[in-house]
Amino acid sequence: MWKLIYFGITYALVFTGYYVTTSFLNIIFPDTAFIGFAIFYAIAGFGCLISPYIVEKLPLKLSLIIAISLYLIFIGSVSSFNSTFMLIAYAFCGIGSSIIWLIQGIITSAFKSNNSIGENKINADKGKSMGIFYAIFGINMILGNIIALVILITNVKLQIMIWSMLGISGIGLILCLFISNSEIEVPKIQTGVLRHILDVILVSKDNFSLILPVCAQSMGLNISFQILPRMMLNTPGPVNIYNSAMFLAYGVSYVLASLVTGKLFNKNWRYVLYPYI
Repeated sequence: MWKLIYFGITYALVFTGYYVTTSFLNIIFPDTAFIGFAIFYAIAGFGCLISPYIVEKLPLKLSLIIAISLYLIFIGSVSSFNSTFMLIAYAFCGIGSSIIWLIQGIITSAFKSNNSIGENKINADKGKSMGIFYAIFGINMILGNIIALVILITNVKLQIMIWSMLGISGIGLILCLFISNSEIEVPKIQTGVLRHILDVILVSKDNFSLILPVCAQSMGLNISFQILPRMMLNTPGPVNIYNSAMFLAYGVSYVLASLVTGKLFNKNWRYVLYPYI
């Protein structure tokens, strides 16, 4: 269990800097943030077809280091306040996203109780592991926005706040060097990249029911990280502080809900999917 907790803390630190930075993207780049957002998710989507091939060919930890490094480059690009640099770095970050979340699924699914017996017990372990991981992972929204609030309330420049987020995510990169993956095996299938892409597409043929929640998540991300921060620009008062406070509330509810949804998933995946839609 401590390995799972450590893994969750690593991801939480990496995404502390990323999510806080993303939540200010529309405030820093009001004219180009949405373009960057669209580029990021377009490349991340297509990257999901290629990422299984990359993870198979490279050591798992090396793939994770590369992915996190691309996130750090993006955060650094935002701190430069240069929109061109931000757009280029955000595009590469999309590649990192497709890799880092594939690795998350591989590693989290590998955690199970030593006394697991039968498929039902293994599925219950996966639900518990996912719930614990996302509860810890969700702390990034709380930690990041508390730090952001403290910095912004003291009238420190927004750029320095972004630099602090870069440092926190950098700690996550250091922690990932010590993740134990000795018990995790990634199947080595000696096929070309085109065959890998076809295999990924074929996997979806039995999961068309997931299209609706994926679309719902896409709309949710667009509202959370694009529309709401843009609306904050029209709010009288300290916009930066209000923006951090809004995402702090989001983070608290995220952590509490993750603890519940993990238990619900153990009973039946429908208990999680239907309310989400």
